[in-house]
Amino acid sequence: MQADDQATFKTSATQDFGAWRGGAPLLDEALRVEISHLTELTLPHLKAFDLDLDPELGLACLTADGDAFAVYLNGRLTRSWRKEGHWKPAKIKWFGRAEVVIYPDLSIISADSWRELEQTWPYVFTLSDSYMFIGYDEEAIQRALINDPERHLVSIRTRDGGFEFGFEEIFLEDRDAEFDEPQAAYSFGDCFAFIIYSSDRLWLLDTKTRTYRSIAAPFSLASIHVMSGDDKKTYANFDNRPHVQGHPDLPPFELAVFDLVARTAKKRTFAPVAAALVLAGFDPAMVTLQPNAKGRIIVSDDQKAALLEFCDGD
Repeated sequence: MQADDQATFKTSATQDFGAWRGGAPLLDEALRVEISHLTELTLPHLKAFDLDLDPELGLACLTADGDAFAVYLNGRLTRSWRKEGHWKPAKIKWFGRAEVVIYPDLSIISADSWRELEQTWPYVFTLSDSYMFIGYDEEAIQRALINDPERHLVSIRTRDGGFEFGFEEIFLEDRDAEFDEPQAAYSFGDCFAFIIYSSDRLWLLDTKTRTYRSIAAPFSLASIHVMSGDDKKTYANFDNRPHVQGHPDLPPFELAVFDLVARTAKKRTFAPVAAALVLAGFDPAMVTLQPNAKGRIIVSDDQKAALLEFCDGD
């Protein structure tokens, strides 16, 4: 796996949201979908190959022109540099009001500062109020490029970069599932909700108490790479397209809804999301879904970006 592949998908011209062919919803309850914080992308002359959108901080864009890279915050050039001495940056996340994180050179940068945390390639990077959730794939672990002597697949760090603990340290007490690389995550307060590759469970980690719990799903979570929610509900998006050819009855996209209070997991149809995106004017052939710094879902195309919000009717 590479960071470029993390938590994003693009539709094809022949299999877009308007042509979604899933069956009737698997649940009868209403699911409200809202497209919020719609933001125009105002850099048509540059290639903004990654972005982050925050409801308070606004839009951060990472652009490239050959070996020259630049960060734009809310349309203004904040920092530019050449590749010399650095890996090619692939991802950008808001870190503070005037700071962003870029990686695989995991660095916190602003207009006048550059602080490198480590040279590695995080697969999942999510912020909470006080901590960083950094998930690696097996390739990064094998490279031994991580500033963690135990080489944890999930490292919890403070906002200043200090190592707190690896999830495997507390996971060793629970053998319900083999721990593997993370697929997706989001935060609420100083807790993280995440999914790992080898388990059909949603994991909930409280970083303050170093405790966790999990919710089992009666279906595979293997195709989930984007998820969002709060301390009561989790909404996870499936991208089933790699499996549709062998399973023609499988819809290209689905939703899973986890009730964190009732400890249940159910599937939903993707149709309400498709309808909301089309009504908001997104080009189905170009749309991309990806997480923002705290795991909220960004939807974007070549012209605009917005946040995808969910609200259950039950």
